[in-house]
Amino acid sequence: MTTAGICRAMLSLGAFISTAALSAQADMRAAYERAEMLQGDGISDRLYGMSVQPNWIGGQSRFWYRAVGPNGSEFVLIDAERGTRHPAFDHEKLARGLSSLTGRKYSAGALPMQRFEFTPGGREIRLQIGGDPIQCDLRRYACFRLPASVVVRPGEVASPDGSWAAFVRDHNLFLRSLHDGREVPLTTDGVADHAYGERPDSFMTSLNARKHGDVWPARVLWSPDARKLITYRVDQRQVLKMPYVEWAPAGGYGARPKVHYLRMPMAGDKHVPMSRLVVFDLGSGPAPQIKRIDVAGAPIQMPYDLIYDAAFPWWGSLWWDRSSRHTYHLRESRDFRHLRLIETDVVSGAVRDVLEDFSATGFRFNFRQLPLGFNGKTMLWVSEKDGWQHLYLHDVGSGRELARVTRGQWRVDKVMHVDWQQDWIYFTASGREPGMDLYYFQLYRIKSDGSQLTRLTPEDAQHDISFSPDGRYFIARASRVDLPPITVLRRADGSLVQVLEKADISALTVFGRQRIERFRGKARDGVTDIYATVYRPSNFDPTRRYPVLDEIYGFPDVKAVSRFTAGKPIAELGFIVVEIDGIGTGRRSKAFSAASYGKGWAQAGGLSDHIAILKQLAAIDPSFDLQRAGVYGYSGGGHTATRAILDYPDFFKVAVAGAGSHDVRLYQYEWGEHYVGQPSEDPEAFDLQANSQHVGKFAGKLLLAHGDIDDDVSVANTLQVVDALIKANKDFDLLIVPGATHDMYQHPYFIRRQWDYFVRHLSDREPPVGYRVGGR
Repeated sequence: MTTAGICRAMLSLGAFISTAALSAQADMRAAYERAEMLQGDGISDRLYGMSVQPNWIGGQSRFWYRAVGPNGSEFVLIDAERGTRHPAFDHEKLARGLSSLTGRKYSAGALPMQRFEFTPGGREIRLQIGGDPIQCDLRRYACFRLPASVVVRPGEVASPDGSWAAFVRDHNLFLRSLHDGREVPLTTDGVADHAYGERPDSFMTSLNARKHGDVWPARVLWSPDARKLITYRVDQRQVLKMPYVEWAPAGGYGARPKVHYLRMPMAGDKHVPMSRLVVFDLGSGPAPQIKRIDVAGAPIQMPYDLIYDAAFPWWGSLWWDRSSRHTYHLRESRDFRHLRLIETDVVSGAVRDVLEDFSATGFRFNFRQLPLGFNGKTMLWVSEKDGWQHLYLHDVGSGRELARVTRGQWRVDKVMHVDWQQDWIYFTASGREPGMDLYYFQLYRIKSDGSQLTRLTPEDAQHDISFSPDGRYFIARASRVDLPPITVLRRADGSLVQVLEKADISALTVFGRQRIERFRGKARDGVTDIYATVYRPSNFDPTRRYPVLDEIYGFPDVKAVSRFTAGKPIAELGFIVVEIDGIGTGRRSKAFSAASYGKGWAQAGGLSDHIAILKQLAAIDPSFDLQRAGVYGYSGGGHTATRAILDYPDFFKVAVAGAGSHDVRLYQYEWGEHYVGQPSEDPEAFDLQANSQHVGKFAGKLLLAHGDIDDDVSVANTLQVVDALIKANKDFDLLIVPGATHDMYQHPYFIRRQWDYFVRHLSDREPPVGYRVGGR
């Protein structure tokens, strides 16, 4: 070939390579765009009828909810007694009334509120627009602004009768009249770190709340008669401080870094936050006659919060009885092995022990029960004393066990309602139905003597349950990974009243539904059933081989997803993603969960179980390429993803660890002491769980990422692993996101870098050049 011919051939080859590269880049960009549609609100905002959030109207059998569809939203009123369904009001007329009042144009399908409340009698509604309280007459649809004093403001907790709102200012507790706005101080001696009604600094994301100006509700609990409220005074004055350095603060480049301090107790610290209960009696007259009652007894260890909060139901551990005379709270020992139920007489302030339970391997977070099992004389208690979580009936006065309510090799999850008059106990449980997924919650009812156990939810699916205030009806949302949610209204006996919503996932179908399925295999012991959820990309080709990603979370109470989900964004980039349960996690038998006790997060979630399941999946599906196996996780999952590549470098080739809690000695004390024990008891156990102690075998690709002011998992967790890797002369990648707290997992740059890392190192492709998540 002549020189000219060679040149022409080389030019043709270069053009071909360039065209192929451009095509590959276009394909990857399209894949990233599909992934981003599944990330955040891209698709979720176009999935309709996914759930029902009922707003029950007083003690009636009526409720409303907001239904969102392709043409906007509608407020629906359900009368459970009559079985009817109607619009809660005339949306067109209300839109005109609000438009006339505010001077802004509103439409029936896009009213400017997501919630409202009926006034007594149901002839008017109250709502807020931009913080302004508004009342509208539902006969004439005339709207007018209300005095600002009637609005419950952020941080306030209204009394059950709507007369007062409790709030915290300058570490003290106040009341504000919801009629005329006047304020009444309840305390005056509160100071920083010794405050009334405030969460301790260790209640996760405290710095994040300060940074964004978030206001948490006052930590108070009103009595049913609205005449008393109970709070606590938290004392964290002796708790050691943890520094958080904001290296790139707001104000422009060149600004001096800011140092923030939080009182953060770590495992083994001598001092942890403690609290004392205080009751305020407002009297029975129209004007409050404040009487303060300091509750007797020892101060309460306070890892997070005592007050029950629907947003954090697994932490609340204090409640009132129906008489408004007594409160009850759960008190755990420092080693979390002893659990006591304490009764407080709020008239005298006296306390007494009702009963106690013990677990040699500690009580789990999800062990705590909601305050539904009291009728003044008898009470329900949940215990794992026979190896499974079950219900027992006890005498309140003596604490004596009266009867065993449930039994068997299955697990009670939560008490949902108790009808003491008809002697029915309603509860969710899992693992009872033969052949059904062990993690599907079903609703049951049973008599207090253990007879007439009846399943009330017929679907072979996971259920989310919500009871009416009077317990006569319940709303059940049924779903599976392959079953879009169906939400129905049923009577307490399980009979159907009506279907409320069937999920509309047509947008997802048009986009391309990922192939998602549940898998049941065997654990490392070859005997124990382990569950997994498998996600394949929407353009999955069974003739291809795909790299596999294990999405992991090492916290011992987490299990693989069993509800409906739109999918995993990262799977769209050409991966099979798997979530796997493992021996040592919760929500099964005591023996199953206790396997990780004392071993911390080093074995929680069972990494060897994960490998066993992945190998079983690959044995039946040739599209699994385990020679290209990666792992990723966030927070507790960041710990375990790192541990996976440290302990199993021959199996996992690439890992991304976001905000990893790499050493529980650098984390809030409850977690480490809950699942590992006291450092003084077994120092080797704490070395075992610390990733910095296990970098010697590391090989492969590891991206460590952390926000510099993460107020939940301190960046010290990651930097100490970095220090150990440097000393071991290991190569790794590090990403520190300035200004990011523990919500870094939502940061577009971190999302993109995680995607890029696996694309580049597991699939041998190049990410799209210059792609920006959230801003193409």
